[in-house]
Amino acid sequence: MTAAYHVCQAGCMPMTANTLKYLYMGGRIGRATHPVGTLLNIKPIISIQEGIIVAAGQTRSMAQAFARIVELMAERGGGRRSHQGGHHPHRRA
Repeated sequence: MTAAYHVCQAGCMPMTANTLKYLYMGGRIGRATHPVGTLLNIKPIISIQEGIIVAAGQTRSMAQAFARIVELMAERGGGRRSHQGGHHPHRRA
């Protein structure tokens, strides 16, 4: 049980979204932010830390967002050896 608690406290889950639609619909961003962010191709980076959703940054492309997520994971590791994984869902054309 203590190992599971440690993983929950030490873990983080940074992610990004391809569209701002669901962040807007869920009330996480406002009415003005949604169209402006979409126009500027803003990709927010959010993370779940200790069970709370927090903003971890924003970029202007998916490639930059993925690079920033890798940076965040490396910073979080603090030079220690760690196990990390990633997931990228494929979209059918």
